[in-house]
Amino acid sequence: STNNTTNYQFTDDHVDIGATYYYRLSDVDYKGVRIDHAVISVVVSGKDQNAIPGSFSLERIYPNPFNPSTTVSFTVNEATDIAVNLFDVNGRLVSRLTNNRYESGNYNVRWNGLTHDGQPAPSGIYLVQISNNQSSLTRKVVLAR
Repeated sequence: STNNTTNYQFTDDHVDIGATYYYRLSDVDYKGVRIDHAVISVVVSGKDQNAIPGSFSLERIYPNPFNPSTTVSFTVNEATDIAVNLFDVNGRLVSRLTNNRYESGNYNVRWNGLTHDGQPAPSGIYLVQISNNQSSLTRKVVLAR
């Protein structure tokens, strides 16, 4: 038995301003005994880090998790070419949702859960990437079949 104190740090890179998130730390000792610690809640405040000044922002992906389809919502602040692509966690392209010129405004594109060759994508974590010729933003989405 040890009484060593260990500090843990976790950074959640996919949060929305004003949202409340709940986290729980669990640890497993060398005998395989799991201990679940108290749930903590965090309210996110501050400036929206998903906004790229002068170009676009990734607003939300909903529902997430999803089955059978999800919607990617984004805002374009000035006319630009926008690509929205889906990748698996190994970085392989799964589907191209759009690759067009967008004027200033709010837009939605839908992913129907199919790969670029029309096959149903398996359950799992996917990365949605929105980009123009200068920058990109990525968020994860979960397909739960």
